[in-house]
This record gives sequence, structure tokens and C-alpha cells, in this order.
Amino acid sequence: MKNYQDTLMYKEINETPLILSTLIDINLPTLLKVKEEFEKREIRFSYVTGRGTSENALLFYRYLIGVKMGLPVDIASPSVITVYNSVMKYDNSLVIAVSQSGEAMDGIEIIKQAKAQGALTVAITNFTDSPLAKLADYHLYLNCKEEKSLAATKTYSAQMYLLSALVDILANDKESLDKLYHLPSELLSFKDEAESLSDKLSDSIKDVKDGFVVTRGISLGLADEARIKMSETCYMRLQSYSSVAFYHGPLAMVDNGTFALIIAPKYGPKGSLDDFRNESFKECVDKLNSLGADVHVLTNNLGLISNKAKFYSFSSSLTEEYLIFLLAFVIQLSTVKVACKKGLDPDKPRSLKKVTLTK
Repeated sequence: MKNYQDTLMYKEINETPLILSTLIDINLPTLLKVKEEFEKREIRFSYVTGRGTSENALLFYRYLIGVKMGLPVDIASPSVITVYNSVMKYDNSLVIAVSQSGEAMDGIEIIKQAKAQGALTVAITNFTDSPLAKLADYHLYLNCKEEKSLAATKTYSAQMYLLSALVDILANDKESLDKLYHLPSELLSFKDEAESLSDKLSDSIKDVKDGFVVTRGISLGLADEARIKMSETCYMRLQSYSSVAFYHGPLAMVDNGTFALIIAPKYGPKGSLDDFRNESFKECVDKLNSLGADVHVLTNNLGLISNKAKFYSFSSSLTEEYLIFLLAFVIQLSTVKVACKKGLDPDKPRSLKKVTLTK
């Protein structure tokens, strides 16, 4: 069995706090220019494109900017352009392409069309000389250096972090931006607890072959990301759902012993929304338990803990938009540990390449 600490994936996960600590300072001048253009053009819509992990980061952005600014966001269907040769209407919109390599051909085509129509275009990549970085009006730099492990870890967190900073600046939310600025130190302080939680979670799920990852709201992209990471490195056949969508059909697949991981972050502020989310997650746990499922819950909501499931709990006062970075840290660490416990090499999943040039 390969020692997980010797993997590139583990080492890159642990680079995350330092990387995040650089991103606001590096990108602040560009972020402020985007804000100026955003306000001058009176943008009322955002259109975004990214594949895989990048799309999961954009799902976080869609929820966050919707909650903070009420801005509608559509996640692109690139085949509309690259296969069906349609011309989308991008005028008066903010168009964002996210790609670790900056070489995503579908993203390039979308940015080309958007620029031709006068849209405000932004690329988020890990390379300043990448085609997307050069093409878009503005480039936000991930500053992750080369990500050598196939599984995207530090780049996923960096993408979410930059998208969060963009939303805070567009919303003129200085208090939130300040919290985001201090988040890397929170993440660093959380490292030992994340190691402990991931030890327990990986021991519990190392023999899982298939199942579900369920959450709701801002964390939905993280459920999708957990599915991708555990699928590509541990070969677990997982499906991810919003807890609400889960009841509309997929629940029929649950029977005795079905694995289900519920990501259940506490919203943060006290009040009706927290009460609502508590009841929503409790309902999900209770329903799955009634069907005999093997239920695992990752949460900082200590009020959820009961003897009805396996809980991996920790205490944090962070609200959900920041807490997602801690949860991602635990899931990434759990994934690399599960892969190694299965005797797999998480740095070299079968049949996959680091850069996939899809159209």
C-alpha cells in the first residue's frame, strides 16, 4: 500500500493555505477593474463555462452571487456553440471561463463569441500565458504553480477563493472580503483536525463501491466535487444530488446498506434559515436511515449529532461560504487516503489525462 503522505496529491492539498493567502493581493488590481466595468455596463446577468472541477467551482459562484447580489447565472452548455454552431446572446453580461490549464477549447469559443458581442469577459486560469488568459478582457491568476497530480485539489480551492473574492468586490462587501482574507490562516489552523476527520472517514468508506453524496445550496458544487474526486482516484461509483432533488426519483435506488455521505454545513447566523436547514438535513438522515442506508454525515452542526448515523463532526463558527473550504480540505484528504488504502495510486488514475481538450 502506497503511503498517502508520499503522493503528489497529498502534498498539493497541503499547499492550499499558502496559495490562497496570495490570491487577493495578486489579483486585487484586476478585480477592481472588473468591478468598475461591471458597474459602468450595468451588468444584469452572468454566463459561465468550465468542465469538471472548474464547473463545480462555478456552481459555488452561482449560488454565492445569487445570494449576495440576486444576479442570475447560467452555466454554459458549450455544445450549443461547438457542435450545433449557434450564436448565443452575451450582450450586457459578465462571461467567466474557468480552466486550470487555460486551454479549454470550448471555453475559448465562448469567450470569443462573448467578446465579439461586447460582453465583459473574465478568465480564471493557472497560467498567465494560456490562450484563455490572453483572450479574455481580464485574467485572474490562480498562482498554484504546476499541479502534477491528476486530481485537481489546490486549483479547485483557489478557483472558489477567487470567485468568492470577485463576488465580494462586486457586491462591495468589505466585511466578507476581510473574512476571506483571513481564511487561509483558519484553514492552516484546521489542518490537524482535518487529518483526524479524514482518517476516520477514510477508514469507514474505504470498501465502498457505490452510493450517493447529498447536500444542499452553496455546498452543492462540493458534493459534485466529492463525487468526481472519489470516482477518479478511488473508482467509487458515486452520484451527487441536492437533498431536494434526491427525493424526486433517486431515493428509489436506496435500500439496505446503500452508502450515503451527507455534507451538512451549519449556515452560520442564528435564525429561521439555520432552523430550516437543520430540519432539512435531519429529515434526510432520518429518511435514509429508515431505508437501511449506511449514512455518514460530515458537519460542523453539533445539533445534528445522534445515534442514527456515523458523524464526522467539528466545531467552527465560520459561515457556509467560508466553511466550504474546510469541508473541501477534509474531503480531499479523505479521498487520497481511501485511494491508498485500496492500493491505488491517486496521482495516476487509469484512462485519464491532466488536460482534456474538449469542444
